Amino acid sequence: MKKIRVLQFSISQSACGQTQCILNLWKHIDHNRFQFDFITFSTELMFEEDLVKEGCRVFHITKYPEQDEAEFSRQFSRVLMNSYDVIHIGTSYWKKTIVEQLARKASIPRIIIHSHSSGMEVENLYNQEALKKHYEIRDSISMKTATDFLACSEIASNWLFGKRIPMRARQIIYNGIDTDRFGFRPVKREEMRKELKVDDHFVIGFIGRLEKVKNVNFIIDLFPAIKKIMNNAFLLIVGHGSEKEMLEQKIKEQDLLDSCKFIGYSSTPEDYLQAMDLFLMPSIFEGLPLSLVEAQCSGVKCIVSKGISEEALITQNAERIDIADKETWLKRIGEIAREGYERRDQSNMVCAAGMDIKVQVKQMERLYQKANGIISLNNERTRKNRRLYARDLLAEA
Repeated sequence: MKKIRVLQFSISQSACGQTQCILNLWKHIDHNRFQFDFITFSTELMFEEDLVKEGCRVFHITKYPEQDEAEFSRQFSRVLMNSYDVIHIGTSYWKKTIVEQLARKASIPRIIIHSHSSGMEVENLYNQEALKKHYEIRDSISMKTATDFLACSEIASNWLFGKRIPMRARQIIYNGIDTDRFGFRPVKREEMRKELKVDDHFVIGFIGRLEKVKNVNFIIDLFPAIKKIMNNAFLLIVGHGSEKEMLEQKIKEQDLLDSCKFIGYSSTPEDYLQAMDLFLMPSIFEGLPLSLVEAQCSGVKCIVSKGISEEALITQNAERIDIADKETWLKRIGEIAREGYERRDQSNMVCAAGMDIKVQVKQMERLYQKANGIISLNNERTRKNRRLYARDLLAEA
């Protein structure tokens, strides 16, 4: 059987949510039926060898379209000569439409645009100009721009497609996780708490990139007040990013080094989730964060900002609080610590919500094959329909 050739645009070294979603899809899709190749703008990828061993090709492009459109077009056009059936374009905001234009010129049958975010930072002039450009392009796109318009959540769909792409033409495909991997494991919890030497502590955790949009600084600023109401509080931060040194310095200045541990990047975040008693995510904005879905799957209590869509709240263990209301954050953290809770595996809830990787893989396989059956966002029953659809896909998996 001839494989369906899919070009993924693009992945990065930063292990961002978009890259994680693409890699999760690649790991679980049928490699006998689908051939994935990848575009990257990173000079190196720590996982590139794994991809190549499995027969994938990784193309390193040295210029972004907004840096040098002519050079980008030259390099990208050479990649497109490999006769792909599908190009799957993941993005957070509009910069240009040259990727879609070149894909059409190369006669790629299926051009998929996939929204992975719901906003962008605008704290400096460059980003303000980028935001203006985003809206200009969003207001000029049409149904001819691509064949398919996907998003990881409703808010991410509205952010990227605005009013130009009708609701009936859009599709929501939730980011999926491996529920078998992230379910609650009591024995592993005991092991990790002993290893981290936090047996007697109330462990508050964060997992993700240490970048401004993730707003981990909010947690660091809140932590001294948390320690005042709960002396046994311990902060566990898993991830890396440009703000790591700044955050570590703040903890040092607060004289709280004994109550905090920075793990750095980990390929086994599920183990650290087991050790946590409370997961915090005060992001400024998100699409639909995988780390939050993973946390809920593990049964840990979660408090997140209102920059995160309600769609991401799958279980009763998760709640949203405005980051402007620090007093309520403190109050709820204290209440959860004092009252305690019985931690239970929530894998079934994640599966029922359609956020199991097996559901996402089935949806993408059908889309890559130009199959019907993906449910569009066109009425108030959509979420219920997606849950029923997810149930059917799980039964097939």
